[in-house]
Amino acid sequence: MRLERRSSLREKVFEFLKNLPRGKVITYGELAKIFGTSPRAIGRILHSNKDPSIPCYKVVFADGKVSDSYVFGGKEGQIKRLKAEGVEIDKKGRVVSINTKFQTSNLKQNKILNTKF
Repeated sequence: MRLERRSSLREKVFEFLKNLPRGKVITYGELAKIFGTSPRAIGRILHSNKDPSIPCYKVVFADGKVSDSYVFGGKEGQIKRLKAEGVEIDKKGRVVSINTKFQTSNLKQNKILNTKF
């Protein structure tokens, strides 16, 4: 049953990320709150992804930093994909503008919530 829950959670997280608006990022902690799990569990789920079409690169640390262990090209690969969506990254590898963060506080008003997770 635990494996089934993990698979279901994995699918839900990936579906959520597919629906995250272009140019927006979300933190591991924010995703964890949405799905009732821990940020580490979210990290493990994202690291297990083998499909480059799932936009796991949109997930950053609470301080805006990108992951050194991004599956598709490491830190530089994640930065490249974020910049391609117009996300500004500083020299330390952090998201610059808070405006690019997906606002989970407005989740009920956002059409992403209408997606079945």
